Amino acid sequence: MTTPSPRARFRLIRLCLQATNNLRDAVTRPRRLATPRKKFALVIGISYKKNKNKNWRLNGSQTDVESVKDLLINTLQFSEEEIVVISDADGTPEKYLPTYSNIMREVEEFVKADERNVDYFLVYSGHSSQRKEVLEAGQRPVEKDGQEEYIIPLDALLDKPDFEEAVVHERIISDKTLNKWLVKRLGKGSQLVALFDSCHSGTMLNLRHIRCNRVGDLMSLVQESARRVFVEPWYARFTKRAAPPPVSRGLGEAPRNLRKRGTQLSSMSHDSIKEHRWTMECPGFCPRTPSAGKSQVICFSACKDEQATLESDGGGTMINAIVQLLKKNQRPSYRDVIFAAREGTFKVKENIKKDLDISSTKKSWRKFIPFYKSCPTPKEENLQNMARMEFDPQLSTLRSLNTKGLLRICDRVSVTTPPVTRNQPTNQPTPTARQITGHQVKFDPLPTRGISSQEFNRRQSLAGRPA
Repeated sequence: MTTPSPRARFRLIRLCLQATNNLRDAVTRPRRLATPRKKFALVIGISYKKNKNKNWRLNGSQTDVESVKDLLINTLQFSEEEIVVISDADGTPEKYLPTYSNIMREVEEFVKADERNVDYFLVYSGHSSQRKEVLEAGQRPVEKDGQEEYIIPLDALLDKPDFEEAVVHERIISDKTLNKWLVKRLGKGSQLVALFDSCHSGTMLNLRHIRCNRVGDLMSLVQESARRVFVEPWYARFTKRAAPPPVSRGLGEAPRNLRKRGTQLSSMSHDSIKEHRWTMECPGFCPRTPSAGKSQVICFSACKDEQATLESDGGGTMINAIVQLLKKNQRPSYRDVIFAAREGTFKVKENIKKDLDISSTKKSWRKFIPFYKSCPTPKEENLQNMARMEFDPQLSTLRSLNTKGLLRICDRVSVTTPPVTRNQPTNQPTPTARQITGHQVKFDPLPTRGISSQEFNRRQSLAGRPA
């Protein structure tokens, strides 16, 4: 039996010491107690049923609101206090009607500025459209096609026959406004999941990453292979050697070393830096970087910016399909959500084609009338136009992600604390809750994520609560 060389013996001793140190750290390291993440939901459904022009009425918006609320309470374990519903259903208080002022009030209060580790869930079912991009003084264009998207509140749609004349542009809510109040206010570790089942909603939140989130076609396979084989290995090597430039990082703030170097960058506003980054178009090959501890926005839209979408009597095509999927599986992958939305739109188109076939079968005797096919009824002509429509559900995100990853809307645990009012004086202690439009949204005053058990017990004793 040969004796080991001094070098091999030294290597063995070093490995034993490392294993001993790791075991000691694992035993003596204080255990970190994590608190449940807070969660809030905002559901907006507009049917425009009191509009005198029947062409602007929607039949499935209220069904969407009811199905989403049932999903949140019975499946995702939201409490009533964590959900705010804005709709024009019968019996809705005036405070919660989907007017411009009410929607803006809820949107502005929905995301608490820089509040960390919060899960937000936003649903919109109603009308939306496009217009030429409106820029304020000193504002840079962010739309590639020059058209900005907007949602249409209840009091922003008149009963005029022409759609452009019926829309009151002073009361619409643009994508820039939604991005300002919902995306830029997110704190670290917070997440916003949004569903927009409306027309022209592909970039309703002005999120940069949309091309790299393609799934289910040949181009998506090419992009995925290129990112895995070429882009991500080189990106990993680059980030190890030096810090990436501000545009390639895709973060919400500029690197600290760039802020200290010159006065030109430090004089720029925080919003202008974000806005400048959005002008960089997503090429479709963005590296999938981990977003742990960073804010993330995930937006599912019913169609592209240039497309329109359809609805059925059972609700919107996309929301209905996603709700059914989440009831079966609370943690589906992102691509599963997109596939479910596509299947839902396909079923609606198939039902329209069946209605056309039934209508033509009932009137089969009219084929003997000359020029019958060139004279369809208005209803048949409308069905034909809808059957020819193309709409492709979209996934856009604030940061690039792996579409095979799992979607997490919230932690299925509620946080309850004593309520306080929203307008609490600033000289009072830190509030343990806030009140949003009559709903008390619960907060935990003692966040324990990342602290030791001894510190947790000390804070509990100071708060007068048992540990």
